[in-house]
Formats: sequence, structure tokens, C-alpha cells
Amino acid sequence: VPAYRQVITGAVTEAPRANEAYVASALENSRLVNIRIEEEGAVLLKNDAGTLPLKADGRKVNVYGILSAHHYVGGSGSGSTGAAGTDLKTALESVGYTVNPDLWKLFSESELKWDSGSTVGNKIAGQYELDLAKYEAVQSFADARAYSDVAIVTFGTNGGEGDDGDRGEINSLELGENEKALLERLDSEGFTVIALINSSYVMELGPVMDHADAILWIGGTGLYGTYGVADLLCGKANRSGEHTSEL
Repeated sequence: VPAYRQVITGAVTEAPRANEAYVASALENSRLVNIRIEEEGAVLLKNDAGTLPLKADGRKVNVYGILSAHHYVGGSGSGSTGAAGTDLKTALESVGYTVNPDLWKLFSESELKWDSGSTVGNKIAGQYELDLAKYEAVQSFADARAYSDVAIVTFGTNGGEGDDGDRGEINSLELGENEKALLERLDSEGFTVIALINSSYVMELGPVMDHADAILWIGGTGLYGTYGVADLLCGKANRSGEHTSEL
């Protein structure tokens, strides 16, 4: 056994290093493919009065929903990845939007963080969405509305190998109570509401259909797919995805 171990160790440690330029090129190509998959695979479920595309060019937007900062990159088990993806703020700013900094600070300082790219178990967003009081403690909805009449909010759920999407008392297909309250409040305050559905899992979207002006299903984004989402929102890209069925 020691002899074999020495041979195996030698083979591994003495293997030639990969060409760094080739690796960098491969990584960049994979990033671009990830973005294109998102752009071409997203599904526009609703678009009242031509809400989308939403012109960027420095346009201010409010971003709500904890999944906007800590979104689902992939599924669970073998469908997961150990890295967190690019957050929505970074992606939106890359195409010219300006994100409300007061609201975003709430996400960056929140204790409700998890590596959404890994197997998340029971850490379903509906259980972790912030209640309205926490949003208002940072900035009132009226002040946010004065900053911008646009509210981009992300909802989602997850399920797969090793995770059946158990929310305890909440049905895994439904929005949580905090998610519903947030959606209803944004609508009642007069925002133009754009809902992003960050899920590769089945979801019941009745409340979202009732209160959002536009709904874009973005699935699990991968590490860089949020850049594709931003391209879709501003009209730089045109989605071509379709669902095979609707319940």
C-alpha cells in the first residue's frame, strides 16, 4: 500500500500545471454561457401595460426580498453548487440602474444569510423573508416610493435531492406570510411591481399574479445569471423561454 500511495501522490503532485491563460479564457466563456442561458431561458409570465423592458440609464429602483441578495443559484443535492452567485444589485448596476442604498443596506447587515448556492435543507426563503416592520425601520414605504416608483422584488423556493422544500407549517408551494404582506404592501403603495421568480421548483403564484405588474421567471440563476436578468429587465436581451404547462 505505501508503494502505491507514493506512486499516486507523485502522479498528482508532479502533474503539469494548466495553462493559466487557457483557464482564464475557459472561465470567461463559461460566464458568458451562463448569462446567455438565463437570457434565453427566462419566462415572462406577466407584463401589464408594457412594464418591461424598463429603461435603465441611471434609473433609480428599489429592490425588495431577501432572495434579491441571497438568491438560489441552483437546486439541492447534486444540483447544488458551493458558491454564492452575483447579487442582483451588482447586476442591475452593471446595466445602468441605481439601487436604493438604504434598502440594500438592510440585506447586507441582516443576520438572515445563508449560502443559497449549497444544499439549503429547510432554509426556504418564505421562512426567512423580513417582516414589514424591519423594512420600515430602515426606510418607510412612502420614502422608498419617493426615491423610485419601481420596486423589484424576488420570491422563490427550492426543492430537490435531499430537500423536499419543507416549510414546516407553510406549504412548500406557497409564498410565506411575510412575502404575501410585502407584495400586497408594495401594490397598495402604488409601486410598479416587478416580481422575479427565483425557483426551479413548482410554485403557486396566484398572489403574485394579483399584485405584480410584471413577472419574470428566472429559475436557478447559476453564478452569473443575474447579469442576464438585468439585461432582460432593461431590454438589452429578449427572453425566449416558455413553460411546457401551467397549473
